[in-house]
Amino acid sequence: MVKVMKIQKIPNETLNFILLKISTGANYVSKIAEETGKSIPVTFRQLEDLVTFNVLKKQRKGKRVEYSIEWNAIANVLSNLVEKEKISSDIKSVRKDLEKVFSIKAVQEAFKQLYEGLEEVGKTTQSYMKLELEETLSMFLESFGMMDNPQQEKLLKRVAESERKDVKEFLKISKAHLAFKDKVDPRKKLLQKLDK
Repeated sequence: MVKVMKIQKIPNETLNFILLKISTGANYVSKIAEETGKSIPVTFRQLEDLVTFNVLKKQRKGKRVEYSIEWNAIANVLSNLVEKEKISSDIKSVRKDLEKVFSIKAVQEAFKQLYEGLEEVGKTTQSYMKLELEETLSMFLESFGMMDNPQQEKLLKRVAESERKDVKEFLKISKAHLAFKDKVDPRKKLLQKLDK
């Protein structure tokens, strides 16, 4: 079980930045320390905290320890976001759906691609490097929510037949999230006022 409440104690920007680095290939302490500009002891402590909170897992490979994302943790944080937005009354079902969909390699790769994009944009726009985890996950859901039917069909062809039902549920959750974000977007309200 992911210790979601304890995840909140880690500065969210730090959590997101470490996930970004791990997603883009820096998966051991000295490399992450080098890329984040933090000392090795600080980086090690943060990584170990994330392992303790089940956000990361570690595996020894030769002389070094490599860290990877614990996908159920990402699914859990996403389901908490969905619960806060009240876009589903059956949060247990949403949590199960998200855990299933995050075990699918194509979804994990899409998540990593989002982080790669954030890192690339972050080279010129620093605000993208300071996003909190929840903001990044919201962007992730919005990306899937924006998919048109041909894009959804391409995605579904990339996953096994046995996984398609779960991906379809994920796409529904993503569309509901996008609709919620659109509904509460203050820019939309401004445009409506200007339209009168």
